[in-house]
Amino acid sequence: MSKTCVIALKLTKTIPNIEADFIGVDYGAYVLASQNIHMIYALGDFDSVRVKQLEKIRAFAKEIKLYPSQKNESDGELAIAYAINKGYQRIVVLGGLGKRKDHEYVNIQLCAKYPNVVEMYDERNHLRALTKGKYTIFKDYQYLSIFPLEKSCVTLTGVTYPLSCKEMDVSDIYGVSNQIQCDQCELEIHSGKFLLIESNDIKK
Repeated sequence: MSKTCVIALKLTKTIPNIEADFIGVDYGAYVLASQNIHMIYALGDFDSVRVKQLEKIRAFAKEIKLYPSQKNESDGELAIAYAINKGYQRIVVLGGLGKRKDHEYVNIQLCAKYPNVVEMYDERNHLRALTKGKYTIFKDYQYLSIFPLEKSCVTLTGVTYPLSCKEMDVSDIYGVSNQIQCDQCELEIHSGKFLLIESNDIKK
């Protein structure tokens, strides 16, 4: 089993070329199947796929589970819980950002719930929650923002606006839109938990 799991949600269009096991959620499962990507698991109510598309999903999914549309958990939450229970150390979620803001908020909360494990990607953004430790962040994006998810202390070097043992609370938002000066920066979280957002501007 790979240590990485990719979860493709309904809005997914681009599948990264990484070594991972795949989970398809609702229409995201069809996106994977249509690109001939085999899945260890597919789930959802599948009300957004046609009969022939569901047949395609079944052909590429090792296991499939149909859920009712009315339930307490989101499909993404169920998929992440499945991956956590299977012991995946890195869970990459695609298609969880943009469009409906309520769904986006829930997915960001799932990052916070599973720090250092769950990551969210779309064409412009990479989100993850990080806890105490030292991290090297490479300049893969134009901007880097950090937001405390609880009372925290951080040092950030190699950026336009460095921080040194800076205490931050959840109401502090000045960590937005920083930039890495060279090829990489160093982030040390002395205590607490941060949401790290790497992002690019939308091309005009």
